[in-house]
Amino acid sequence: MWLRQVSGERRLRAAAPRTAGALAATVTALTALGAAAPTPTDVVRTTAGYGSSTGRVTIPLRGIEKPQPQPPPALHLTNVPERAAVPPCEETGNTITISDFSARNRTRAAVEWPVTAGSAPVASTGTVTKRGSVYVWKGDVAAHGKVVITQRVKASCTTGEASVITVTADVPRTNCPKDARRGGADPCTSVVTARREQARPLPPQESHGPQRPPQGTELADTGEADEGEPHTLLYAGLAASLCGLGVLAVAAARSRRD
Repeated sequence: MWLRQVSGERRLRAAAPRTAGALAATVTALTALGAAAPTPTDVVRTTAGYGSSTGRVTIPLRGIEKPQPQPPPALHLTNVPERAAVPPCEETGNTITISDFSARNRTRAAVEWPVTAGSAPVASTGTVTKRGSVYVWKGDVAAHGKVVITQRVKASCTTGEASVITVTADVPRTNCPKDARRGGADPCTSVVTARREQARPLPPQESHGPQRPPQGTELADTGEADEGEPHTLLYAGLAASLCGLGVLAVAAARSRRD
């Protein structure tokens, strides 16, 4: 009986590689169908020969890879000012949008941008805190959802100077990573410039003297004399008197000759 038991265990050991291959193929198929993968080592208990003695055969399942965790959903960031150019020292709005276009929620996301003059930012969800020279937003973004952060930004009081706000996300899978180079039409950067004001024309000065009519126009006769009219009448009367005296003198001279 002992010889039969040993012979049975030898046959099991010889068949172990074939059994392991069949088990590996079965596990691969089950994993593809979504079933949970077994542990890397499985144990097969068999009964050899007569009696209650059992043989223990350990079959390693090599070549079976554990399923890798899925990467987190991607985040899309935009940073847009309400007005790109404003008068010096005036305020304008600025909006940061964090979007998740996937069908899974993005959890424990973090976004930051520099602190600028103006009001404190307000987020639709999540929390915004000030950490030194930057604002930090932390929170979750729902699947196919977005988070909107708004704030008032004060333009520089120096004409022509720009206030640059660059938003970055120190998390994987985002279009605004920290180490990316900025420039051009960058959706992660908002620029607010203090524009130069155009010079306004001076108001017309008030004149305290008599106003002269423009050339080519005639004054309407209102029957009222201005300040120089009495002098003009006096000179006209003297001239008429002199003319009359001259006529009388000529008439007297002719009468004497006759």
